[in-house]
Amino acid sequence: MGRLHGAPDPSLWSLVMKLIAHRGWSAGGDENTLAAFARAACDDRISGVEFDVRYVTDTGNLVVSHDPPLHIENALTLDAALSFLSQTALELFVEIKETELASVVIEKLVSNNVADRSVVFAFAAVARSFLWEGARPVRLGVIVAYPWNLNHVERTYAPDVILLGWDARVWTRIAFRAWCRTMAAGDESQRQF
Repeated sequence: MGRLHGAPDPSLWSLVMKLIAHRGWSAGGDENTLAAFARAACDDRISGVEFDVRYVTDTGNLVVSHDPPLHIENALTLDAALSFLSQTALELFVEIKETELASVVIEKLVSNNVADRSVVFAFAAVARSFLWEGARPVRLGVIVAYPWNLNHVERTYAPDVILLGWDARVWTRIAFRAWCRTMAAGDESQRQF
């Protein structure tokens, strides 16, 4: 007898949901800041923080910023962020925004003794530049924007983590819902996208 429509999949019962504070539990204009990270660190419900890393060409610094910073003097450096976050128990989800940054970011995670609780990830265009071969001092991940790309990403990179991207288009939401229903149904023949 099959599961009732809408009944939870028993294989999901043992999963633990973790709350990850996007851009460090941002509120208003203080995303990707020490204040946002401090808010996350003070809340026992929060397991980790996600933040973005970029390279600033004119200074040579790595900064924590989703978009290229308008005023570099106000930007949080990766060194300052890791100095603060190394004193917390938060998991770190570090999105690389530009190619060729992963190895430098990983070195900084290792030197700040947070590599064991870190994931370095990016959209596929940037993740192609990651060092996928050999030992990985941190977990590596890829953001998958469309569910039909999951198998390709898995075969190409063998990532430690796959993050499901999102966009606001209606067809993307419909595609993810259909994919989730297929996965919950447990039908192996329909899992190939």
